[in-house]
Amino acid sequence: MGIPFTLGVVMLVGAWVRAGMAVARGARAGRSPEELAIEVGDAAVEPLALYGILVLVGGFLTVVALIAFGVAERLS
Repeated sequence: MGIPFTLGVVMLVGAWVRAGMAVARGARAGRSPEELAIEVGDAAVEPLALYGILVLVGGFLTVVALIAFGVAERLS
């Protein structure tokens, strides 16, 4: 169970780093806070949504696999 969790955490950290890099690229003089907020939101939403879905699906599959393993152990 630790391996899928660790992979999910690594993916989420990667998404945060990418969003942080987008903030750093977008933070230049003369930009309004609204423009910066829009750019940060656009940079962060897509990867975080994708990685969040991957983590949820991976967690679900892990639980299903553990249940199947438990049933197989019980039957044998």
